[in-house]
Amino acid sequence: MDAVQTSDDILISNNIIDSNGFAIYINSFPSDPSRNIIITNNRFKSVWEKVKGDMNAISKINDNIGFITENSGVAVIEAGSTSVDVNHGLNLTPTDGDIVIVPINSMGNATKFYIGAYNSNKFTITVNQIPGPETAIFAWKAKIEK
Repeated sequence: MDAVQTSDDILISNNIIDSNGFAIYINSFPSDPSRNIIITNNRFKSVWEKVKGDMNAISKINDNIGFITENSGVAVIEAGSTSVDVNHGLNLTPTDGDIVIVPINSMGNATKFYIGAYNSNKFTITVNQIPGPETAIFAWKAKIEK
């Protein structure tokens, strides 16, 4: 396990990390995203917990095999419903701006939509009214821009 403790300008890159515990644990007190901790281009194998600790201290995390920071798919709001929960499949919880959705059909009677209720597993797409006899279909893309 690599441990980062109260340091600035740290690059963790181009490693193969194979562990049965924590791979990278960030212990950065006080929490400060200006510490410039970058985790990129690593490969996580057989790791119980890939990146843990003070996620706010990480300024960039991307392109790590086995640690998903980007995903996409299609979600359907059924004709008799006004929302759908979507499993994003990311290893981090997305926040406002990390998810983009685009309707790919007429949405029926619905005229507005929004995303919310982010958590570590899913987000919710909601429309302003029941689509009617049609379903409302959305393409979505989630990308953690850290």
